[in-house]
Amino acid sequence: MKKKTLKKLNTIADYLEIIISILVMILIVVSIGMLLKNFGILFNNNFTEEIFNSTLGSIMNVVIGIEFLKMLIKHDIESVVEVLLFAISRKLLISNSSILDYLIGIAAISILLIVRKFLFVPELDD
Repeated sequence: MKKKTLKKLNTIADYLEIIISILVMILIVVSIGMLLKNFGILFNNNFTEEIFNSTLGSIMNVVIGIEFLKMLIKHDIESVVEVLLFAISRKLLISNSSILDYLIGIAAISILLIVRKFLFVPELDD
């Protein structure tokens, strides 16, 4: 009885994950469409640092969304590390933070790269 219930719950979770993946994919496509529309506005107006940062933030959001979608599909540790790398990179590139925030971000990226290089064990993904 317990194994049947767990199997049903796992099946429901799998279907919910597929639904979420489809919704994320739709949002990515919509975001790309809005981004392309904004490129026209971007070049017609005065090109300021604020507009550049906003556009760069939107592009990074799309990239993070794509990596998140890949993470949902692949189910491996490397995908999780890539999503975290992109998210931290976005924060470093877009925000006007203090030096301490930049140092923490750089340290976090360094730790993720070290984990990816030396502690990544492919057998854990099987």
